[in-house]
Amino acid sequence: MAGIENVDGAWGTGRLAEVVPIDNPRRWPAAPSPVRPGRRYDPGRYDEDEREDIPTTGHVVLPSRRFALVRVRTFGDARAVAEHLDDRTPVLVDLSDVDTAMARRVVDFCSGIVFGIRGHIDRVDANVFLMVPAGVQTG
Repeated sequence: MAGIENVDGAWGTGRLAEVVPIDNPRRWPAAPSPVRPGRRYDPGRYDEDEREDIPTTGHVVLPSRRFALVRVRTFGDARAVAEHLDDRTPVLVDLSDVDTAMARRVVDFCSGIVFGIRGHIDRVDANVFLMVPAGVQTG
């Protein structure tokens, strides 16, 4: 295998990077670990009638289908919040079952998601936040 050698010797003598030949210049080599591609924001795909429910344990879509309630117990539950927001569903996030450090991590992650979709966050209670995607009205 070919490699890129350190030219000036400032970092030692060894390969800095490995060059991987690409068979097809329009296709990148496969990732070393499994990667699940995310969905891109497409305002045309958000139709109320075609929206699918996300069946997950501990996450309840209220009967009115206007809000989702996510009771966070692990950091992985933040993904459910992101999926609901991606489906343009406002989410009530209950952080009362996690410690302060975990709550901060979840709020930081969700804040990035809300910023990315141009939504907003409202604090409802000490441990409860309402996260709303852009263009969605809450009463």
